[in-house]
Amino acid sequence: MSDSPASAGALLPISEQGGEYSSQAPVSGYSSEFRKRRRQTHPRQQQSTQQNERRAPVHYPDDFIPEIIKVYAREFPGKLSADVLLKVMRGICSNTRTSLVNIDLEIMWCMILKGIVPRMLLFSYIASMTRGQVIDQELMAQLPARFDETCYEIAAKDIPLALASPSLWGALGLHLIGRYEFQSSRYDLMMEHYEMATEILTKTTFHGCPFPWINVSEKLKHTFEYDYYVYTFWVGFQWHLVCCFNLDRPFNVDIGVQSLPSPTTIRGYFAPDLLCGFDLLTLLPVGSWPRSAQTENLDKVWFRGLDDPEYEGWRPTEWNNISPNYKITAQLQRMLPLGAQLYKLQCAFCENMMTLSTYLRQLHTQQELLKRWLYSLPEEFEITQEKVNQFTSAAVNHKESGIETFNRVMDFKELIMMYGLYSSLVIRANRVALLGMLNESLKAPATSMQMRIFGLRDYFEAVDQGVGDVDYGSKEYDMWQKNLAFHKCRMQCYESMSILCDVVQLSFVLRLNVFTYGTTYVAIAGEMLNVLISQLGTRDNNVKWKTKTRLAHVLFLLRSLQHWAPAIYLFVYGIQVLSDPSLLLEGVSTGGDRQSDSGIAKGNKAAADAISPPSNSDHTTDNSGAANPVGIPNPFQRNHIISLIVEELDMTLALFLAPAYPMLLLKIFASSSM
Repeated sequence: MSDSPASAGALLPISEQGGEYSSQAPVSGYSSEFRKRRRQTHPRQQQSTQQNERRAPVHYPDDFIPEIIKVYAREFPGKLSADVLLKVMRGICSNTRTSLVNIDLEIMWCMILKGIVPRMLLFSYIASMTRGQVIDQELMAQLPARFDETCYEIAAKDIPLALASPSLWGALGLHLIGRYEFQSSRYDLMMEHYEMATEILTKTTFHGCPFPWINVSEKLKHTFEYDYYVYTFWVGFQWHLVCCFNLDRPFNVDIGVQSLPSPTTIRGYFAPDLLCGFDLLTLLPVGSWPRSAQTENLDKVWFRGLDDPEYEGWRPTEWNNISPNYKITAQLQRMLPLGAQLYKLQCAFCENMMTLSTYLRQLHTQQELLKRWLYSLPEEFEITQEKVNQFTSAAVNHKESGIETFNRVMDFKELIMMYGLYSSLVIRANRVALLGMLNESLKAPATSMQMRIFGLRDYFEAVDQGVGDVDYGSKEYDMWQKNLAFHKCRMQCYESMSILCDVVQLSFVLRLNVFTYGTTYVAIAGEMLNVLISQLGTRDNNVKWKTKTRLAHVLFLLRSLQHWAPAIYLFVYGIQVLSDPSLLLEGVSTGGDRQSDSGIAKGNKAAADAISPPSNSDHTTDNSGAANPVGIPNPFQRNHIISLIVEELDMTLALFLAPAYPMLLLKIFASSSM
C-alpha cells in the first residue's frame, strides 16, 4: 500500500481498486502449523518429542467425559449432567472461533482433558456465551434456569484466588468476568475487575522477567509460550479499552512505550519455527482447579499441541482445518495503543484538563499516527468490491461450502472489525471536538446524539444560529481558522462513517454472527447512531432518506445484540431521540444509491442464506423473545422516521420494539402525547 494520503480511498472496506480474494493468502493455521513443527530442543525434550511423533493419537470412546467435567457438574448448584456440560463446552469452543480467542479455546480444551481447567475461566466463558445465545437452542432447553447467572456467580467466587496468586490466566479470568459484567450492565464491577486484571498482569513474570516482558531473551521470544503471553495481554487490553469507550469510562492503563509488551510479529502467531512446549501450571492461579486422583501429585503439565498424542486424540476432528489469520490480529495490536491514546486524549478534554486549541492540535497529531498505521497495512487486507462480489457470488451459486467458507468468513469478520474499531475511535474523537466548538455538553459523548452537528453547513452558520463564544485557549484561532477546524473534524467523521456503513452492510449481506465481537459492534453501532441521528438535522431530503435506511440497519443490529445490555441501552436511547414528533420525512427519496443500502435487509437474502459454515455460529438470528408480540397502535404519522424505519425492516412496531419492552413503550407514548 502507498504511504501517501492520496491513496486512502483504496483502504476503505469497500474499494473500487480491484484485487481478488486469494485463497493462497498466508494464514497461520493452528493445527496445520503444529503438524509442520519439528523443534530443536534440549536432548531430553527432543527424545520425548520423537517418541510422541512415533505414537498414534490416543483413541477416546464417544461417551468419554473427563473427570473434571464430572466434578464441576456435581458441584453445580442446579441439576446439570456431565454430558450436557461437556456438550456446552464443545459447542462453545467450536462456534466462537476468532483469532482473539482461538488459542485460548485450544488450551482450555487441553486443560479439560488434563483435569486442571480453573473454575473461574470455564464458568466465566460459559456465562458470557450463554447470555449471548451462542449455545444451540436444543441444548439450552436442557440447562437449568438462570444458567448464565449461576455460572457467573461460580466464577466470581474464585476472584480471591486470582488476586492471591498473580498469573496470566488469573488476569484472563477477570477479563472474562468483566466481559459478562459489561453484557449484564454491572459496569462498576466491570471496571473494578478490569483494573484488577491490569494490576495482576503487571505482577506476572515470564521466566523471571518482569512485565511488560520486554527484556526477555531472544531465544525465549521465539517460543509459542512467549507469543501466548503477549497475545493474552492484548486480548484483555482490547476488551478493557472498548468497554471503557462504550461507557464513557476512563481507561486507566499506562500506555507508555516502555509499559506495554511489544506486539507479536507480523508473520503471525505460532509460526512453524516457534518452540511449543511449556508447563500449563505456570499460567494458573494456585489451587484454582479441583483436587482429584488425576491431579493429586501434579508437578508439571506440558502443553505440546498436536505433538501430544493424548490431546490430538481428544481434540474434535472438525477443528483440524480451522485456520484464523493471526496476521490480522497482529496488525490490530499495533493500532490499539494509538487508539487508546486517542481515547485518553478525548477523555482529558472532556474533563477540562486541556484547552480546545490544545485538543485540536493533539487530535491532528494522533490522527496522523493512526493514518500511518492504516496506510501501512498489507495489500491483502484491502476489502475490495471485487472481493465482496466474489464472496457473495460463491455463496449464491453454492461454489463453496464447509470449512473453506467458514475460514473465509472468519477472516472477513476479523478485517471488518479491525476497520470498524479504528473508525469508531476516530469518529468519537472528532465528534467531541465538534461538540466543544459548538459549546455543547461533553459529559456523555457516547450518547450525545446532538442533532445540530451534521445539520450545519459550516461554523459560520453555527454562529448565525446563536452558538456562544467558545474559549479556545489560544488567540491563533480566528473565525476562518475555526471554520477550517470545524470542517476538518466533520469531514473526518464522514470519511470514517462511510467505513462503518460498509462494515454493517457487509455484516448483513454475509449474515455474520456479530456476538463474538459484541463489544466492538456496540461501539460501531453507537457511533453510527450518533452521526446518523445528527444527519437528520440537514435540509437535504435525499440525505434524510438515505439516513433513514442506515438508521434502520443500525437499530436492527442493536436488536440482534439484545442480550448485551449496552446494546439495548443504545437502542432505547436512539428510539427516544427519534420519537420527536417533528422528525417527518417529506416526499420520496431520489438518491441513486438508496437501493444498495436497502438491499441489506431484503434484496441480498439469497446470498445470505447460501453461506453455510460447519456450525450455526455465523448466522445472525432475531431472538427477540417475542415471536408474536401483541399488536400496539402506532402513535406516529406514516411519514415519521420511526414508522418509515419499521416499514423498511418489514416489521410491525410491536415486533421492532419487543427487545425493549416495557420501559421503551411507556417513554415513547408519554413523549408522543405531550
